[in-house]
Amino acid sequence: MSIRVMWYLGPADGITSLILAHIHAFLQWYVPRFTDAPDELDPQIFALARQVAVRGTAALQADTTIQAAHIDALVEEFCFNFSSDDILDDAGPSLLNVTYYQQCAGWLGAHGSPFTQQMWEYLLGGRGIGRDSRLIPFHPLTPDRYEHGLVAYWTAQECQRLLPELRSLPPPPTQDVQNCLHWSIVALEQAVQQHRSVIILTV
Repeated sequence: MSIRVMWYLGPADGITSLILAHIHAFLQWYVPRFTDAPDELDPQIFALARQVAVRGTAALQADTTIQAAHIDALVEEFCFNFSSDDILDDAGPSLLNVTYYQQCAGWLGAHGSPFTQQMWEYLLGGRGIGRDSRLIPFHPLTPDRYEHGLVAYWTAQECQRLLPELRSLPPPPTQDVQNCLHWSIVALEQAVQQHRSVIILTV
C-alpha cells in the first residue's frame, strides 16, 4: 500500500479560513478545468463552493452525513488539486508510508494520552471541518478511507498542547515509529513557533 503522509502548515484554525480566503480563486479555477470534459465536473462541489463564497463559514457546517460528504469532497478538491506552494507551506520533506503511522498508533495507544491518541486518529482517519469528526467522520459515505485521499489538521492550539506530549514520550520501540514521531515533531515545532496549524494530507 503506497500511501504517503505529507505535512504542511496552515492558518491557526486549520483549513476553514484557508478555503474562505481562496474560494473565489477556486471558483475561477474549477469550471475552466473541466471545459474539455464537462462530465467530470462535480456539480455538488461547484454548488457548495458558490454557497461558501456567499455565506462563508455557515456553508461549511454539516449536520448530516450527506452534507459532510459534500464538504469533504470540496476540501479534498481544494487541498489535493487546487492548492499550490503559495497556499500550503511545506512543513518537511517526509513522505513516510501511512502504514508506519498506523504502527505508531498502536504504540501511542499504550503510551500516549487520550488527547494524543485522538490527534493521531485524525491523522489516520481524516478530519472534517464544520463538525465533530468523532460523530461524523471524514468521507462518511466512502468505505475505503484512502480512496480519494485524506485531509486532517491540528489547530494551532492543539499543536501547542501536542508538541510537549510527543516530546515527553518514552523511546520508541522501532525505527519506523521513531521516524513518524520525528517528522510529526518537526512539523509541530514550526507550527508552534509561527502560531499556525498543521495540515496533514494522506494520498
